[in-house]
Amino acid sequence: MTEARVVRALRQIGPQLLVWAAMSMVVGAVLMGFGTPFWQAFGVQAFAWGAIDAAIAGFGMRDNRRKRTALGLAAPAWHAEVVKVRRILLLNVWLDVGYVTVGVLLMLFNASEVRLGHGFGVLVQGGFLLVFDAWHHRRLRPFIRASV
Repeated sequence: MTEARVVRALRQIGPQLLVWAAMSMVVGAVLMGFGTPFWQAFGVQAFAWGAIDAAIAGFGMRDNRRKRTALGLAAPAWHAEVVKVRRILLLNVWLDVGYVTVGVLLMLFNASEVRLGHGFGVLVQGGFLLVFDAWHHRRLRPFIRASV
């Protein structure tokens, strides 16, 4: 395992989430001002989830910078960090399954156009996060195997 590759893999998570967050907020802001009540509700969800994702990405990137300074390129320290990040991502995958479930339930059991829009918004955001977190969890796996 090259520690530089581990550091690069960990550094990519925050900026990628930040891009999604920015796109969600822009789309959300536009939809909240235009369209049917369904799309306005969807826009509220997109904007709110985007703002939360942006905060998480920002704090994560700040934390990653601090760790790069503190840990340098010491292999054992980065191995522990990858294990920790993978655990967090796995927890997030399970939370994301819950978000998707809530989105589906909102869509199934609410007849109003607004509630349907909120449900679809939760489904889209939770679905993206499910794929994102699962992909990064899987992507970091070789770094654990290579260092054992």
